[in-house]
Amino acid sequence: MTEEPRRTDRGSGSEGDREDAADLEADRGSNRDRDGVAFASAADIEPKGNQEAVIDSRAACTSVDAGAGTGKTTTMLVRIERAIERGEVDPDDVLVLTFANEAAASIRA
Repeated sequence: MTEEPRRTDRGSGSEGDREDAADLEADRGSNRDRDGVAFASAADIEPKGNQEAVIDSRAACTSVDAGAGTGKTTTMLVRIERAIERGEVDPDDVLVLTFANEAAASIRA
């Protein structure tokens, strides 16, 4: 049996989305990689609203439709980290694609 992907549609950048993203960014603390990009482990981040549903989804694929600055990249990275911690995925089997250079730098961290 194949699990259906869960779609979390948060619109195109509502005020709540921006507040959630700001909270996630604040949770990242002052940890910085060699390029000055902030980073944190999943244990350091407290997801807000629908972010928790995306992170905890056991679906193989999840589509998230949200505006700029809403925490999509951070949510994805926390989801991947938790799946690795739970032993659900081998880190060598993870492929992450992004169009944004800033997101790519965050992913590399």
